[in-house]
Amino acid sequence: RAGRPRRRRATMPRAAHQSFGVVSTALNDTTGFAAPLVSHLRRIRDLDAKSTAVVDGVKRKVEERLEATRSGEGDPSCKRTRASGDASSSGASAPSANEREVRDACTDALALADEKVALAQAAYDLIDAHVTRLDRDLRTFDQALLEREAAEAAAA
Repeated sequence: RAGRPRRRRATMPRAAHQSFGVVSTALNDTTGFAAPLVSHLRRIRDLDAKSTAVVDGVKRKVEERLEATRSGEGDPSCKRTRASGDASSSGASAPSANEREVRDACTDALALADEKVALAQAAYDLIDAHVTRLDRDLRTFDQALLEREAAEAAAA
């Protein structure tokens, strides 16, 4: 290195530098945009995994209950005989522990789905705002480029 001359970095004319500053600004905005978006997407992925586990658990419990009922091993409170005229046999009986678990799991799955929808909407809004800002910056850049070209044409 000692024997080589230092290369001088080419500088852009001031007007061109200002117009390309729009590009630099847009690129810098991208770094601030990515972190929240990645955070939203990771949270959606985590919620999706939880939701899938909850739904799979519900399916398993329902299948177990159906098999138990088919084989006659089900909860005796679920067997309703119409022959006896008591009120509990003709109306809805109190839900079993399995039914309560299934209902609670379904409620949990719905809450997870609602949170995923809210995060997806927030991610969409974030992307939409960023695209709007990029469109505005592109119009500014195009205008600066046209002014620069007009100035060069007038100077020539």
